[in-house]
Amino acid sequence: IGNMIFDEDLGVRAVIDWEGASLASREKDIGHWLQLTHVYTVQFGLDLPEGFPDRAALLSRYEELSGRPLGDVHFFEVMSGIHSAIQATRALSLMGKAGDQGRDEAAIVNNPFTRGLARLIGFEMPVSGGLDVLTGKR
Repeated sequence: IGNMIFDEDLGVRAVIDWEGASLASREKDIGHWLQLTHVYTVQFGLDLPEGFPDRAALLSRYEELSGRPLGDVHFFEVMSGIHSAIQATRALSLMGKAGDQGRDEAAIVNNPFTRGLARLIGFEMPVSGGLDVLTGKR
């Protein structure tokens, strides 16, 4: 959603930010959507917006509309989690070097994106000592 421009009626007018575009299976798109949806809701302590289907409903509806079963979506959720965690850690590291925001190494590597990846592989990272990327504070 952050890479779309909407009109006044919430219709999508433009899709931007294409650096991750690739030819891949539909599971990659679904996995990426699910991973980022989780990060921007659960990992930020927010509820799923009204009208957004949960994971099971999204997968079921996709299969219903496409008429085709999905393969291993979890693999692609993890792959998307790895990419997002790398990007977030790199960006936070660069921002920390650009100014003193109280971001030590522990806070940079413990953020909603790395915690989301950890959850996908069955490991829970503690929130304490981590970084709140919305406020920039530990």
